[in-house]
Amino acid sequence: MAEELEIALGEAMENKAWQWEYGDGDIVDTGALRDSLRITVTANNFRIYYGEEYAGIVHYGGYIFPYGNPRVIIYMPPRPWIDSVLNGGGPVPQFNFEGIYTLRFNQILAEKLSRIS
Repeated sequence: MAEELEIALGEAMENKAWQWEYGDGDIVDTGALRDSLRITVTANNFRIYYGEEYAGIVHYGGYIFPYGNPRVIIYMPPRPWIDSVLNGGGPVPQFNFEGIYTLRFNQILAEKLSRIS
């Protein structure tokens, strides 16, 4: 499911639903934030990690001083693509954990059963 989740998070960032004053609706600028995604899966859970230090301000919003200039303050609205994908309620589709898990489970089960017969 990690591959499907990675695709869903990327599509959420590229969706034009994230309107704000300085962008065209998507979250992707250089692609560095999108490309820094790492998903770690264990037996009991998964971890989503973005390696760029500005991921939090993009997701939760806040004020920045562009290029360190204290005389210029820009408000960046929250664009919670992770929350929207994981929990729903945002402008992008919620990830279908149950559906993807069931699909993958059935595929693995079918493969194993075909080896037995």
